Amino acid sequence: MAMALALTGCLSFFSSDSKSTGGTTKPKKVSATSEEVKAQLSLAAAYMMEGDYNNAMPELMKAREMDPKNSDVENFFGLAYYGMKNYNQAIESFKKALSFDPGRADVHNNLGLAYQSLQQYDQAISEFNTALSSPDYQKKHLPLSNLGLTYME
Repeated sequence: MAMALALTGCLSFFSSDSKSTGGTTKPKKVSATSEEVKAQLSLAAAYMMEGDYNNAMPELMKAREMDPKNSDVENFFGLAYYGMKNYNQAIESFKKALSFDPGRADVHNNLGLAYQSLQQYDQAISEFNTALSSPDYQKKHLPLSNLGLTYME
């Protein structure tokens, strides 16, 4: 269930030509490279939705080669590693995504899920609260649900 909560928040990236940052939209630069990166992420997302993380990884690597400082790419890496239950690597990828775009509430939520999976509850709670503190984040139900599940555990 946690993976579904993470992926549904992430896959909204593909619904428009804007980049989601904490629930707000910013115009995205239109270039061949950004469209190619978006195509690679779409393909990786399709594999990930099928649970096929092994085939998603090469697509993510291609996207990273095209744009090595892309927060979305690193978030997707984190989600793929999370799906493979490689939580430490997922944490690294989510932190890298946040280093490129610190205000991404969705990535803070995803990072919280990885910490929760490692039973690092204090860190998970901190990340969920950071996601909730973003005034423009539209999907507050995700970190709220994850926060509740963390307190239950």
